[in-house]
Amino acid sequence: MLKDFDIDDDDLLRRWISISQKVKSFHIRGLSADQNPSRDPDDYKGYKWTGPRINAKGIVNGLYSRAKKGDLVLVTSPGVAWGRTSVGELLDPPDEYIYERIGRYPRENIPARRVRWLGTVDNTVLEKGFVSQLVSQSGFSQVRRSDFDVFFRAAYPNFIRTDLANSLFNIQAEEFSTVADMYLKLIANFAAEIARADERGTLKDLPKLKFDDWMFSLSDDEFVANQKIKIESPGKNLLQSIKMTPILAAVIFAVCQYPAADIKASEIEFKNSANGGPLDECDIPIKDASGAAFNKMSLDLLEKMCKAAQTSEKLGRITTPIRTVTK
Repeated sequence: MLKDFDIDDDDLLRRWISISQKVKSFHIRGLSADQNPSRDPDDYKGYKWTGPRINAKGIVNGLYSRAKKGDLVLVTSPGVAWGRTSVGELLDPPDEYIYERIGRYPRENIPARRVRWLGTVDNTVLEKGFVSQLVSQSGFSQVRRSDFDVFFRAAYPNFIRTDLANSLFNIQAEEFSTVADMYLKLIANFAAEIARADERGTLKDLPKLKFDDWMFSLSDDEFVANQKIKIESPGKNLLQSIKMTPILAAVIFAVCQYPAADIKASEIEFKNSANGGPLDECDIPIKDASGAAFNKMSLDLLEKMCKAAQTSEKLGRITTPIRTVTK
């Protein structure tokens, strides 16, 4: 059992892996009770490292040492090429685990990490080489950075990391008109304006912004989000940028479902919706930029943003994963 030894003790780890191989064989072959293998590591001193044991060592070290709390894990289905891969988030540090019992190994306590399953990915959209990696005998390997995005999107509709921000708008209307689309794009372009002003230190000038002039002088630069998924109805609209624009757009859309006067008169607080606790480090720029923008917007400008958000929500029945509550 993991609790009985330090997995960094290479000699003892080899013996426990040897025990697990014997126990697995005992159950799979349906041997009689008198053939139940010893669970005493001292009885396995002469066992050497073999290929399967080295693979098992990699899995144990990966799952109970390398993989940290909050890391994503991928588990593919038996169908492999035509199946789906589940994406989950590890809930606890590697030294905190539970023991489970599964039907294949009755009366055995199997160490396990707790996972919150978040979504799935269709294996047909993955590279063949990557699918082969998912079912390789090594069992535990790190995903290449170039493959991050597809799994991040499956796990988190809204996310921001070093070089990418991503937000998702769910469109539930049976018909999605150009009017609803226009108002949603207005929110996204205004979010780009805020992100640009925040980075350049010009948010203080936001009260001077003339809406009509701004509408016909939009800049197409790195702050403007790209749409990465074709809009369908019903379907999804994905915004993506190297700046924080997509997340700001989702925040503005969610907050502006309330009357503008109520927003101006209230204190806006941000919490991590996953646990109700402190924000992640990457969330702080979003909080600061959007909070400053709402404080500095004129009531007239905020009313226009609220009209855009509420009209697009009504016509497109649009939702985001961001949750808002009032006190």
